[in-house]
Amino acid sequence: ELLLVDDEHTVPALVKRRIKQKFHDHMERTGEPKRKVSFLKNNAQNWKVGERAAYLNLMNRNQVSTLFKARTRMIDVKSNFRNKYNGDMVCRACYLHEETQEHVLSECPVLHTDEESKVHTDALFSEDIESQLKTVKRIQNILARLSEVRPTL
Repeated sequence: ELLLVDDEHTVPALVKRRIKQKFHDHMERTGEPKRKVSFLKNNAQNWKVGERAAYLNLMNRNQVSTLFKARTRMIDVKSNFRNKYNGDMVCRACYLHEETQEHVLSECPVLHTDEESKVHTDALFSEDIESQLKTVKRIQNILARLSEVRPTL
């Protein structure tokens, strides 16, 4: 005799629900667990644990990666990867301010000569796909310009 089990009660489904509940409980209990997680939690308007964001299905892999990295503060700027840069936090483009993600995306006077090139935090979390695509293109352009900057010796 065959024993039929619906998808809701399989071991992987039960484990997934348990992990999701533990994560949710931890987030609620600790408040601000980590800076990167709290940045995402505080800025994502409709974010829910375990729910797939719409942009993941509508963009190509490179675009998704860029937007995800920006939303989770994983863009390769000095303040996001402090150990990689051995304490040197000065902006590679302007040499005036700390190289934070916000500085690189919207404040650096060398990387931004007009408002059109800037990416503000609220644009990272827009739900509109057209706006997201423009934001991704801007981020990629900014990062390309930052990587072209050569330190003066």
